[in-house]
Amino acid sequence: MERSDAKRWLAQRRAAAAREREARRSEERSPEENLRQGLATIELYASIHGWPVPPTEREQAEDLALIRRWARIRNDYRRGR
Repeated sequence: MERSDAKRWLAQRRAAAAREREARRSEERSPEENLRQGLATIELYASIHGWPVPPTEREQAEDLALIRRWARIRNDYRRGR
């Protein structure tokens, strides 16, 4: 790759990033609209999958690890360690 090619590529990337920033700025919504949209998304998810959202396998594994860790701390405390 020639140096001029790299410079042209970098300039194009910067121009694209600037266009994306401008597009996001022009599409900015109010906090109220963001909240409304978030609540509508939760309502849609609940209507499709039920509510509360069932835990994922990862969340269940993390909860189990926390319970085991807490049990070990509690047992060590009771033994006076």
